[in-house]
Amino acid sequence: MNPNCSGMYKSLRWIALVFCFQDFTAFAQQSNDPVLITIGPKKVTVSEFMYHYKKNPVGADSLTESAGIREYLPLFINYKLKVLAGESRGIDTTADFKEELAGYRKVSAQSFITDKKVTEALVREAYERLKEEVNASHILLEVAPNASPEDTLRIYNQALSIRDRINKGEPFEELAKQFSKDPYAAKNGGTLGWFTGLQMVYPFETAAYTTKKGEISMPVRTKFGYHLIRVNDRRSSQGNIQVAHLFVRVPGHATDADKMTAKTKIEEAYGELQRGVPFDAVVKQFSEDASTKNAGGVMQPFGTGKMLPPFEEAAFALKKEGAYSAPFQTPYGWHILKLVKRIPLLDYEEMVGYLRTKVQSDERSNVSKSAVLRRIKQENKFEENKTALAAALEKATPLLADGKWQATNDQNLNGQLLFRIGSDMYRVSDFFDYAQRNQKPQPGANPQALLKTLYNAYVEEKNLAYEEDHLEAKNQDFKDLIQEYHDGMLLFQMLEENVQGKSLTDTTGQRQFFEQNRNKYQLSPRVRASVLSASTRPVLDQALKALAKSLMSLTGKLKT
Repeated sequence: MNPNCSGMYKSLRWIALVFCFQDFTAFAQQSNDPVLITIGPKKVTVSEFMYHYKKNPVGADSLTESAGIREYLPLFINYKLKVLAGESRGIDTTADFKEELAGYRKVSAQSFITDKKVTEALVREAYERLKEEVNASHILLEVAPNASPEDTLRIYNQALSIRDRINKGEPFEELAKQFSKDPYAAKNGGTLGWFTGLQMVYPFETAAYTTKKGEISMPVRTKFGYHLIRVNDRRSSQGNIQVAHLFVRVPGHATDADKMTAKTKIEEAYGELQRGVPFDAVVKQFSEDASTKNAGGVMQPFGTGKMLPPFEEAAFALKKEGAYSAPFQTPYGWHILKLVKRIPLLDYEEMVGYLRTKVQSDERSNVSKSAVLRRIKQENKFEENKTALAAALEKATPLLADGKWQATNDQNLNGQLLFRIGSDMYRVSDFFDYAQRNQKPQPGANPQALLKTLYNAYVEEKNLAYEEDHLEAKNQDFKDLIQEYHDGMLLFQMLEENVQGKSLTDTTGQRQFFEQNRNKYQLSPRVRASVLSASTRPVLDQALKALAKSLMSLTGKLKT
């Protein structure tokens, strides 16, 4: 042990109450977080000790919790002594140690900053929406994400005007063809077909699922612009389906003769099926889908909204496993499908991991982030100077849309307080520096809207950074986790240096240890036996008969 720690046991100060109280928690309740033991200069509180005890419940089979605690306490003290020895050697002051700990801390902090209640509510909402499918049509009016307030209002009012015309009786499809910027609207009148949860951008999905059948939503803003959504129909989830696929291609440039050849081929394949030829054999002979031809035509399972509508309709129309469809045509060619199996929607518990990942990676995550930002702004006393902000936004110029904007040299403005988080103050000049570093060319975007977007990002970044920097003071669980990782890194490095490292490099010590202890690791004789070997089975049988009469050694030669 390090000399600096030699007197450490003498400096242990035990609080005797831990041994006197039958219920350890009663002691903890006497103070918010009393000191349990002192090890050198380190004071260990009850909460820190109980954090480790609950993760390593030595004596879990004891009759009382206090008995288990008494068993664990000496182990915990020994553990802390080793940590203190590592600290006294300065292991945790090296650049590599600090870098690794900082990386772990940053990753771990994310799970403590998120709003778990909001996230779980979004996960549950996504699952409930997967139980239902919606058939809808829409009209899209484009507006850039960073459009000016005037342009945004103008497009919004246009959407309201179109909605009013629909509600007064004008055909939705005709207005979609006239106004919608969806490139397919001119052909299909804005029809989107069937879809389910997690297939549309979140604001659009929410509007579709909250609008009644036959009604028109209010204008809904997404990153594409404003939408008017008409809900045509609803139905329960069809789940997923797996089919085998026989495909005859009809290229877009096919001649009439080519089209006739393809039709003849698919009809011939269908005739083979009707004569009882197995589906996989017909696929191998006729199908032109290279990816499934050698697998009996079997495709990966899919659900609503994943395939062309005619393909989905034909697949989900099959009710019995092994049944196959009549030939049908899509823009790609001719198809025949055979039902392999239907896969109903999984239970919530089976999907929750997948759903949580989806929620955290799509636009739903913005809902959780907004909730977190509101909370930490309030907790950390965020204050904004609206006068300084308005003056700062006035400094936006068209160069911002080109990504070449330079901050003004207005010393009076630049020095003004822009906002405060706790005791930390951020001035206009700090924000302008951030804006210059993070601006990107966005041709046509409104300069003030771009600068406001950059400001919002700056505020979010600084609030989250402040929360992360002060997380140990606000969250005991996080503090305990980081301390545990810190101590674990110390112990690992000490073990590596003092035990594993020496065992790999000290060859003289290895040899000496081996010579001193070689007899400790040898097995004593356990059985005394003779082994008989024979070239044939009859010879071996003779030997066994002879041994059965006497255990004397066989010296004579047996007959072969």
